[in-house]
Amino acid sequence: MIVVDASVAIKWFLIEPETPEAVHVVDRILRSTEVFVVPELFYYEVFAVVARKHQSPPKWAKEGMPWLLNLPLCIREGSVGMVLTQGMKLWMM
Repeated sequence: MIVVDASVAIKWFLIEPETPEAVHVVDRILRSTEVFVVPELFYYEVFAVVARKHQSPPKWAKEGMPWLLNLPLCIREGSVGMVLTQGMKLWMM
């Protein structure tokens, strides 16, 4: 199981220094039989950033978001609660 962070997916739509490495990740997702997992808020995070920073938000929303939603990614339910629990434990140390 490989976890894909929203920060990687954002680079699929916005040109940033790490975009080439991010493209390798999406190539691996499309060609591999491995299981790729995303956190519960993944799609919201990607949408919020790309819709704000993309040069053509309406075009991206119409073409890019459906492409993203059709990638073979599994949502890791409960991940938000797990992260918050771990964060609170660390904070209370």
